[in-house]
Amino acid sequence: MKLSGCRSKSTETTQEEISVAGHLSSDVSQEIGSEKENASFCKPFFKCPLCGYTGKHECWLKRHMRIHSGEKPFKCDLCSYATTQLGFLNRHKKNHSNNKPYECCHCNYRAKQLSDLTYHIRIHTGERPYTCSFCDYTSRTSGLMRKHTKIHLNDRNFACDMCDFRTVTGYLLKYHYRKVHMDEKSFKCDLCSKMFKYKLSFNRHMKKQH
Repeated sequence: MKLSGCRSKSTETTQEEISVAGHLSSDVSQEIGSEKENASFCKPFFKCPLCGYTGKHECWLKRHMRIHSGEKPFKCDLCSYATTQLGFLNRHKKNHSNNKPYECCHCNYRAKQLSDLTYHIRIHTGERPYTCSFCDYTSRTSGLMRKHTKIHLNDRNFACDMCDFRTVTGYLLKYHYRKVHMDEKSFKCDLCSKMFKYKLSFNRHMKKQH
């Protein structure tokens, strides 16, 4: 039988005990947090043996190695496109659709994908968030920056089979072939019907002549 107004000694907690427990709890929490931080810091990275790439996960390295091997296991069933990542394939497949749900707020441009609209809007805003680590060049997209960086690395793996020209991308090689070896003139002035090989020449003509 317990008397009214009394507490058992085992359940009684003093203010000093609460304070000590609080300090202990804080110290333990900090120690656990420090261990987690150290564990994260010491977590091994997976490094590419062919370049300086490092990844947090082995699957990231495996995906990266496809760049060196040329392996493109994800293939489009509607065209000859093939790529190294499933995400790239899904993005590509949207090109086969005529649906363009993303509209530019500055002009009539419409895009199939939000990323394309983001890159386009930078034409209006002048934003160039990607900066070259070798020079002052900046670009609107990461893809353009990768192509530019190859110039500094002298990574000119695309060679013309009709001359000694070499370049960093397949697109530039095709452009070279059309302009130099096929004498293609793609830019036409609507005011005088004159044709030009290069857009720069066309723009210069428009400014001076018209």
